[in-house]
Amino acid sequence: MVKIKKVRACPKCGSIDVKKDDKKALQFIGGISPQFKCNNCKFTSILFPEVDVKNLKQFQKNANYKSKK
Repeated sequence: MVKIKKVRACPKCGSIDVKKDDKKALQFIGGISPQFKCNNCKFTSILFPEVDVKNLKQFQKNANYKSKK
């Protein structure tokens, strides 16, 4: 069985520089989903899709990816 490598990507800018935002204390209470934060554009949400690595370029193109300068 072949394992497909996936990465979490920002839905706003397409960056894979995404981290779980541990500063949100409410996520630990009552099973609230964790939030993620994009370190490129600072977008925060619970909805950061996991993208297949081989489809990453297309996802970034669709998200109008702009790298941090």
